[in-house]
Amino acid sequence: MTQLLTCPRPLLYLCPLPLPPTAGPESLSVPANSKATYTLTFRPLTMSTKEQPHEGSVFFPIPDGSGLLYRLVGRAEAPVPEGKIERAITAKAPHTEVLKCHNWLHKPQRFHILVERKAGDRSTQLAAPEYVDVPALSAKEVKLTVTSYTASTTNAVVTFKNDASG
Repeated sequence: MTQLLTCPRPLLYLCPLPLPPTAGPESLSVPANSKATYTLTFRPLTMSTKEQPHEGSVFFPIPDGSGLLYRLVGRAEAPVPEGKIERAITAKAPHTEVLKCHNWLHKPQRFHILVERKAGDRSTQLAAPEYVDVPALSAKEVKLTVTSYTASTTNAVVTFKNDASG
């Protein structure tokens, strides 16, 4: 989520210091006797609740020794699904679907791959590796193999979960 902050001071130069889980430009130039807008992006690394939202702040030091401090509060809910895949496949022949697992952190992550069948014929087999290791700030392909032995429709959800952080 992106939020715009307006700095209404007659300043020549501001150097904001955003604190996690926020990010923004390293500097903001404000012409004398005018206003400028600073774009602040909320990038949480974990989910939060209504009772315990994420809290942060951004501080703008001002050349005269004073400063502007903004208190920030935000919530991060469960991620939305990346998409829906529908395929017509040949019975009694394995079909491989390639899924992407993204790592948004600056460190490697290990994801547990959970395949949950929502509906469909029990004879349809869904197979994926148990875990996938994804390097920092990258994505890795994961192969989901589907084999159907009857004419049927199967609905399933694939979730990549970091067991260490939830």
